[in-house]
Amino acid sequence: KAIDLEEYLGTLGDLEREVAPLTLASGERPIYRRNWIDILARHLPPLVARARTGDVTAHAELHQLGEHGLRPLLETLGDPTEPRQQHTAIRILGLVDNRGAAAPLLRIAAEAAEGRDVELRLEALFAAGRLGDPRSLTTLVRLARHPDRDLRAAAAWALGETTDLRAAPTLAALLDDDQVLVRAIACMASGRLGDRKTLERVQTMVRNAEHPSIVRAACAVGLGIAEDVVHGPALTVALESGSDEVTRGAAWALGRLGDRAA
Repeated sequence: KAIDLEEYLGTLGDLEREVAPLTLASGERPIYRRNWIDILARHLPPLVARARTGDVTAHAELHQLGEHGLRPLLETLGDPTEPRQQHTAIRILGLVDNRGAAAPLLRIAAEAAEGRDVELRLEALFAAGRLGDPRSLTTLVRLARHPDRDLRAAAAWALGETTDLRAAPTLAALLDDDQVLVRAIACMASGRLGDRKTLERVQTMVRNAEHPSIVRAACAVGLGIAEDVVHGPALTVALESGSDEVTRGAAWALGRLGDRAA
């Protein structure tokens, strides 16, 4: 109830600062740690939204949380007796400003032990991707070849988030994946990565009617994410593709380019 009240009053940040030191104390630390994580789960989403609008104070608070909160979050990550808290801790680690969390998150994502919660692995992979740590590249490339379709798709997205051009060959290979979802995510991730050669292939895929509409639409979105007006002509042609999905993707991308000619 105290958390509900603080959330209503808009003072969850104050409560977090009061509870945080208790997570490092002896005795009843697990109880305080659970409460602290529940506070963060409510406090972080609006804080992240503010930081994305350029709020310097919110960004500084995220950085501070990433520094002092890493230890209790990683402790929760390694505690299989608290599965709900594990899921929550993973989501939080993907939001706080500390790339040091990427390696332990990827260890969970790459865990091949029988019985490992696939949803947990996917959450960990997406969280690691949000951190955009180039040091994640080797593990992400390995996961991009995983037999599980969803893990390959998540790895493709995370590779784009690294903005490391060394990821380009792997993303280019995923554009030929036998699964539609993986190809679609790879198209969008290629836009985030910004490798010109890979984007030339993405542009070709937008125009190729042999690809499913969802893939072509995702490729159009990828070109928009790249924000390079050189893709304007191809996107303009895609408006007349005859597919509602492709047309919507191309229209969104052209709006993103902000090209007056389009």
